[in-house]
Amino acid sequence: MDFFFQGALGVSNMYNDGYGRRFHVGVRPPAFWLDSWTPENIDAEYPQAVEWEYTMDHQASTFWLKSGNYIRLQYLNLYYSLPKSIVEKAKLANVKLMLTGTNLFTISPFDYYDPTIREIRGYPTMRSFTMGINVSF
Repeated sequence: MDFFFQGALGVSNMYNDGYGRRFHVGVRPPAFWLDSWTPENIDAEYPQAVEWEYTMDHQASTFWLKSGNYIRLQYLNLYYSLPKSIVEKAKLANVKLMLTGTNLFTISPFDYYDPTIREIRGYPTMRSFTMGINVSF
């Protein structure tokens, strides 16, 4: 088994694309806007949601300066060699099973964003799994 953690501590990120900007007309906004200010929701976490062309409040603001701290399990590799007693019955020298996972989890105080990218429109790091078998004759 081997693994690799990646992270950052003591950094701040300006999330000013999609968070600091509003959504375009006809485009469904991100889920966090459900907790935006309205006359009925005056204790909301986010400011009033408006369409892009409505006002100039999509300008940069320190409201969108958030903690960039995170820790991520970047990869985990697991290996298992079948017991010799089983392998020899199949007239093989060795059979090794492998499982690899990348981007398995990220712990970050800021939801909705991959802490390593700066835009909501950017593609987050994908999680992937790979399995393999190595057979020696």
